[in-house]
Amino acid sequence: MSALVKLDAITKVYWMGEVEVQALRGVSLELSRGEMVAIMGASGSGKSTTLNVIGTLDRPTGGRYLLDDEPVEELDEVELAQLRNRKIGFVFQSFNLLPRDTALANVELPMVYAGVRPTERRARAARALARVGLDDRAHHLPNQLSGGQQQRVAIARAIVNEPPLLLADEPTGALDSATTRQVMELFCALHAQGMTVVVVTHDRSIADYATRVVTFRDGAIVEDTGPRGRRVDVSSPVPGPASSVPGPASSVPGPTSSVPGPASSVPGPSSSPPGGLS
Repeated sequence: MSALVKLDAITKVYWMGEVEVQALRGVSLELSRGEMVAIMGASGSGKSTTLNVIGTLDRPTGGRYLLDDEPVEELDEVELAQLRNRKIGFVFQSFNLLPRDTALANVELPMVYAGVRPTERRARAARALARVGLDDRAHHLPNQLSGGQQQRVAIARAIVNEPPLLLADEPTGALDSATTRQVMELFCALHAQGMTVVVVTHDRSIADYATRVVTFRDGAIVEDTGPRGRRVDVSSPVPGPASSVPGPASSVPGPTSSVPGPASSVPGPSSSPPGGLS
């Protein structure tokens, strides 16, 4: 499979006063089309900063990034926003739904940015909600939905423009175990339909849903199981003990929901401040 994401020697430096913080230290990573990848690591390891770079929410300090063979660092802010809207879907731990808008209106939002006509927006938003099993909740407000239902609305919003890449940052952190399983099986169903899914997590049980696990420490990759769980060498790991993540990731357990084709999202929030890098 061809690479959808290519990071080449990516660095990211923040400044806290006169103190330099190296969030990423020469990260090189390729993600093929159709992979389901878990990015793991402790708080401050660089995993969320990497996700923000992949999602074009944060510009790297150095290195080169190609998304679908397009050199991202050459784009201005308007072009980056358009790229996100077309090619990237975002799912966050906090749902980020507009509280006074219905589920349907929340899912329509990326299409408003894309200039889609109202009639088509409503039809596509309704189909996206049906894909995540919420067609009967289209006219409910977020406070009338459970946490799991709100996250499924957020996933419908992320996929409504059918991007090739779905990025999820700790998407189950606010959910109970049963709801977590439902959400992860939904990600697996999207992956089974050909979408590239990248999940940032600190939880090994979440990483086990992926076909590949990439582990970060101190701003660098220290372990990569490779596509389909094959362990591969990491060229320049950071000094210190080896990663504690055991073995290759397991394949997805159990049946998945019948979610059709790929999809996109609203532009997400900016990257974490230096003190909270993860």
